[in-house]
Amino acid sequence: MQTACRAAAGAEPAREPESFHVHGLHVDLHGPTDPAADPRTPPLLLVHGFMASRAQWHGNLPRLSRRRRVAVVELLGHGRSAAPTDPAAYEAPRYFAAFEALRERLGVARWHVCGQSMGAGVSVAYVLAHPEAVFAHAFTNSGAVMTVAGDPARIAERRAAAAEIRAGGRTGLPRTRVHPSKATRYPAETKARLMADAQLLDPEACALAMEALLPSVAVKARLSELRPPTLLVNGRWEKRFQTHLPHARAAIPDLEIVDLEGGHSINAEQPEAFDAALEGFLDRHPGP
Repeated sequence: MQTACRAAAGAEPAREPESFHVHGLHVDLHGPTDPAADPRTPPLLLVHGFMASRAQWHGNLPRLSRRRRVAVVELLGHGRSAAPTDPAAYEAPRYFAAFEALRERLGVARWHVCGQSMGAGVSVAYVLAHPEAVFAHAFTNSGAVMTVAGDPARIAERRAAAAEIRAGGRTGLPRTRVHPSKATRYPAETKARLMADAQLLDPEACALAMEALLPSVAVKARLSELRPPTLLVNGRWEKRFQTHLPHARAAIPDLEIVDLEGGHSINAEQPEAFDAALEGFLDRHPGP
């Protein structure tokens, strides 16, 4: 980790990212402009969680983008992405199509993928759907990943959450348990950026994410089908997620786990340690 920190400290100032939309998703592309600069470092896709934005990765990008292109996407209805009214637009296959279009735009046959929280549900489901497109992938604490499709209790919980979001509207969003305002361990700059981007949240899109996206990424029963190398960066202070670790270890082939001192949003809470764990893993699995 110290090596990574020294390298980041000595790096050139970050360039402004290239920004564009793919299938309604806002994308910021960071890192080297020459795609052939280092063939040992494939591009990395980062997918944030519920009620977050590209700012979720603010503390990680200076290190992660030193040697590789990093594509940061924002979920529908979050940040600068579109907020369609069609519930089907939020289902996982629509995200998969967007990711595949982005990968093709980057001109690579395979890449690395990392998801956080709800974004981990999307990223793991994407790896299951397109294993041929992924060299290796990582994810953080995610109840979405560890949910069984059709679980009546979870379905009722999500419907209730969606109804509460709709009833509260935009002014009610800060009352939601996962709103950035509730974070207590983020670096000040990361939290400030997340709070600013929280003003862009679309309440109906958030409700549709609960109703349409989460059920389509409930992949707990399919984790044994994962084939690319997998890393779980675990914020071990989140007690609820720790109950899922035995199943993850047993189900995911050759799963690597790095335990860090922090909670649910471990990448933001411990950015240097997270980056060291992720970069070490990706460097061990660069592809041919």
